[in-house]
Amino acid sequence: MTVNIPSSVAEVKLNVVELKLDRLIDEMRFLRSTTIAFDRRLRGIEAYLNPSERQPEANPRRGWRPLLARRQGQLCLQSG
Repeated sequence: MTVNIPSSVAEVKLNVVELKLDRLIDEMRFLRSTTIAFDRRLRGIEAYLNPSERQPEANPRRGWRPLLARRQGQLCLQSG
């Protein structure tokens, strides 16, 4: 079994720096993805709270008005 041992202290320091840089890059990627997810969630909350961007809520009475007017017209014709 052969084990490679760095021959100098400079190589050891270089390996440690590379490991730290790799860890830093991974942490930055995680932070970026977390920030993107947070931003999407925040935009959703802002859209919900901002009434100008909200979809108009359905008015249940608005759908009944034509039906009631038609029925009233039928009743007037039957009684008159």
